[in-house]
Amino acid sequence: MILRDTLTDSLWNARGESFAAPCEGVTLTKLPSHNAFWFSWSISREGHPVWNRDEANSAGAIQADAAGDCLVPCNEIRSGGPPPDGIPALDVDGRWNRPTAAVMVAPEDPSAEYVRDDDLVLGLAIDGEAQAFPHSILWWHEIQVARVGGREVNVTFCPLTGSGMIIDGVQGGEPWYAYVSGRLFSSNLTMFERDIEDPIFWNQMLLQGVSGPRAGEQLEILPVTETTWARWLEMYPQTTVTSDETGYSRNYQSYPYGDYRSDDADTFAGTNPQPVDTYENKDMVLSVQGSNISKAYAFDEMETFGQRVAVNDDFDGTPHGDLLGR
Repeated sequence: MILRDTLTDSLWNARGESFAAPCEGVTLTKLPSHNAFWFSWSISREGHPVWNRDEANSAGAIQADAAGDCLVPCNEIRSGGPPPDGIPALDVDGRWNRPTAAVMVAPEDPSAEYVRDDDLVLGLAIDGEAQAFPHSILWWHEIQVARVGGREVNVTFCPLTGSGMIIDGVQGGEPWYAYVSGRLFSSNLTMFERDIEDPIFWNQMLLQGVSGPRAGEQLEILPVTETTWARWLEMYPQTTVTSDETGYSRNYQSYPYGDYRSDDADTFAGTNPQPVDTYENKDMVLSVQGSNISKAYAFDEMETFGQRVAVNDDFDGTPHGDLLGR
């Protein structure tokens, strides 16, 4: 994808790099962002703006627990079925006593053959190093700790809310590692920290601690590119990708949730509050994160302008552009 900006007449590639004067050599700053199903975004972002809509999202505020023990109703942080660690997270160093550490390999490695061209990946590039984390691995593991450009990150994906986020591996100046708790809030992944006396639960979509001694603390997310494996390879030919040699017996080419992605009536569990009906529940939105607010851009609505779209917008005091085209 090649873009021409109307301000300087420079040409830019999909990595946000200009390759033609007068901005040749300049790289644009990426904003923290992620994709998610509309129903989950609307529940977690009450009062936040929605692109191409005059009204803000109006799902209603999430109520804190009456006893003050949780930032959401404690009894609604419910088991999704598996126990803690029943869905095994992958780790870069094998420090969690897993069968093996997560290994990143070159695209031509035999253990990368499971990734098909049209498979979706979460892509991250830091300081010249690019890594890809396929949905098909994350369907089964939901969290992978990785090290990209010398920086530790938590790659998190909730199949039930379609939300793929890359969370900084340092929070409050301290290392932060996520584990799969097996619990959900409004069908969304709830992570936990271990090796502490009082467990801490963190909700992915809310990006904060929802119970325990760090309730209310915010998580920092990084810019992530969600695209097809073929497109990511075009953008970053030197990328590495998660090997399917994880130490677990899983079919990494099989989606384990049936028709869940297309069944708008199925949100797995009840949600509180109810989703807003601006879009269908499973419509995918891009959420761009500002300092105090986020904004949703619906893929289906952007597609009405063509298969390759650049949206120029401004929110939270920051001009930015959003690209559509996997």
